[in-house]
Amino acid sequence: MKNNLVYRFKFYFDDGTFKLSDCKSKDTLGLFLDFEGLMDMDAYKSFDKKKLNEQQILILAKECYPNLYSFRDKKIVKMEIVNTETNEIIETITC
Repeated sequence: MKNNLVYRFKFYFDDGTFKLSDCKSKDTLGLFLDFEGLMDMDAYKSFDKKKLNEQQILILAKECYPNLYSFRDKKIVKMEIVNTETNEIIETITC
């Protein structure tokens, strides 16, 4: 069976490197599931009732991810939502 979890965040850092997120989703909107524990739980739970678009998800990612321990020694300068199967860039935000 083909893996259909193809959408991920891609982080670009100030040192010229990049990293794909561990979070994967079958659609771009499911990527918000990775924000659990990174933001206020009431706000997180409200996503089930909202229809977020890709730009809104990236804005939330911009607020949540820079505080992750693995990124503390690097500054995120750009984030993308990408389809890892086709390498298509779905949406981009500069940090």
